[in-house]
Amino acid sequence: MPQLGRSDGSSTFRFATAKPDGVAALMTPTPQEFLKPTTGPDLQQMVASLHASLIDRLEGDKLNGADPRESRRMIEEAALALLVAGDYPVYGEIRARLVSLVADEVLGLGPIQPLIDDQSVSEV
Repeated sequence: MPQLGRSDGSSTFRFATAKPDGVAALMTPTPQEFLKPTTGPDLQQMVASLHASLIDRLEGDKLNGADPRESRRMIEEAALALLVAGDYPVYGEIRARLVSLVADEVLGLGPIQPLIDDQSVSEV
């Protein structure tokens, strides 16, 4: 049996390396496969698909004439309508994030737009 001592030298512990007995002795350990969580839909692919759909359906004249907040609202409404009508299996926070990402793609600088909008970021 291995003996392990404490660093202060006060007492020694003994650990036994017992072999399994009974039914456990008959079982051989085998590697088990674990269920992997589903990865879900690819967000970037959905952003690209919605972006392409929006480009085909939006009227550029209305967006150019509107102020930035109104343009973003129109893009978000159109993206949400496409999400509801299409085959996009996203709900709740993911849906809201997807709509925001699409609006950033159409109106802003895509993935770096949140950094541009963040006042605490000084350089991108």
